[in-house]
Amino acid sequence: MTETKPLEGIRVLDFTRLLPGPLGTHLLSALGASITKIESPHRADYVRGFQPKIEKVSSLVHVLNHSKKALLLDYERAEGKKQIEEEIKNCDVLIEQFRPGAMAAWRPLV
Repeated sequence: MTETKPLEGIRVLDFTRLLPGPLGTHLLSALGASITKIESPHRADYVRGFQPKIEKVSSLVHVLNHSKKALLLDYERAEGKKQIEEEIKNCDVLIEQFRPGAMAAWRPLV
């Protein structure tokens, strides 16, 4: 018999960086949520440069994101915004850890 996890079927769009946000979404993934991590080519997760590294990327990035779908989208360009808009339509939860008010500039997307 397959174990049902409490968050199965929940889709999370993850814009987090550094440790607290990626750790939080990693825990949601462990509880069964489907996580899509969005990174900008201009503002990648700061942890990518931390040591020790595996294949030129911090081992911490591998640990915190191994169960997540990763998308590299330039959300400052129209095509990136359009892709994000499509992702938002298909998610239940959006998690970000930008400075306060930063996502307000993305309206009407969020």
